[in-house]
Amino acid sequence: MGVRTESAIGRVERAAPAPRSPRAPARRHRPATEHLVFAGLAVLLLVAVLSDHWGRFIPDTKPQLYQAPGRELLNDLSAWQPNPYLGLPNFNTGQAPLDLLIWAIRSLGSPAWLTVRIWRAALLLVAGWGAVRLLRRVAGDDATPVARIAVAVAYVANPYVIVSGAVTPILLPYAVLPWLLTAFAGSVAEPRSWRWPARFALAFFLMSGMQAGVVSLLMLLGLPAYLVYARLTDGVPFREMARATGRCLGLSLVVSLYWLLPAIGASGAGSEIVRGTERPDDVARTTSFAESLRLLGLWTLYGRNGTAPYLPNLVGYLTNPLVVAASALLPAAAAASAWLSRARARLFAGVLLAFAVPLMVGLFPPGGQSPLGRLIGEAFQEVPGAIAFRNLNKVGPLVALRWPCCSPSALPPLPSGWREGRAGSVRSRSAGAPSSPPPPPSRC
Repeated sequence: MGVRTESAIGRVERAAPAPRSPRAPARRHRPATEHLVFAGLAVLLLVAVLSDHWGRFIPDTKPQLYQAPGRELLNDLSAWQPNPYLGLPNFNTGQAPLDLLIWAIRSLGSPAWLTVRIWRAALLLVAGWGAVRLLRRVAGDDATPVARIAVAVAYVANPYVIVSGAVTPILLPYAVLPWLLTAFAGSVAEPRSWRWPARFALAFFLMSGMQAGVVSLLMLLGLPAYLVYARLTDGVPFREMARATGRCLGLSLVVSLYWLLPAIGASGAGSEIVRGTERPDDVARTTSFAESLRLLGLWTLYGRNGTAPYLPNLVGYLTNPLVVAASALLPAAAAASAWLSRARARLFAGVLLAFAVPLMVGLFPPGGQSPLGRLIGEAFQEVPGAIAFRNLNKVGPLVALRWPCCSPSALPPLPSGWREGRAGSVRSRSAGAPSSPPPPPSRC
């Protein structure tokens, strides 16, 4: 009996859990710290957006979208618009989902002026959240809480959002872009799954087809950039990349037919309207490499009506030395973090910039374009409907994504009270157990 009792006691002692680390209880509060920071930033964003010109109706697209969204929805469900002139084909049917969303907000009793601000605040919150999700997907364990917060702030508060993103046709695709690329990355990682292509198609649908879907289509340039990155880093086979891309684009085509077909039918009328508004050479006079890397270059920022600037509230980006220097720090900080970082995500940032920046520069300088610029100019003249893409400043969201892709491991170390991620929680649960040394950092 004594032997059996001793054996049982030995078994109980061996089954007893290892003593908790003295620091383990503090880890329960670590996720809350990051969440509180994000909550505080969200409150600051809401206050900044809602309090700006309180009570004034300042539309960021057609005023009737906010003043009469129900009537606008009925108009956008038709492939023909009776006005102006004797009627025109409707190339803006892709605005219908947005009409429905704005109608829902107005139905809650929100006035038009407040609806504009609620909509813009919602888009900025979605953009920051999506940037964090993309960072997690691309950076993996390098996505520390400090990096996640920095990425969210940098993607929401930058010159492109303030200048070019002041209008819904650009801000909406800008906000959804990180979600689109996150879904595409998941599809490449799991090429036999339909879950990620379905999410990709949903994200593309939410981008809408406003203004013939020009901005939404330009955002698809992020796909080949990610494929190059996946091939270089993970050696993904071409067959799997083709399968994932085909599924994503195929489902996106299906959910976009409602605006693609009317837009193609209205391409002739749209081209005539375009040629009378923004000439490609004029639009490209301000899209230098320096201004594009500063996330600026939109021609209206530099235009004047006599001595009065078109955008008087934003001329500080051109005339205020402190603002100019601060906006130049963004690309400099991105380059420095890419140089210092050992995370392979910086390669995606480099590939993305290599794809996006030359296109954003476009025809600059007029009369002395690069070979790519001359090719783009010939496409505007010869390819039917290509003139709709004349304002290549709309590629800017892809350039703005450099932060979620190259900053993670170049940021400062975590404060002692912050959660280190899933790996840290696993280590805390296995305190006292022997562990193998960490692998050497990747230098991709």
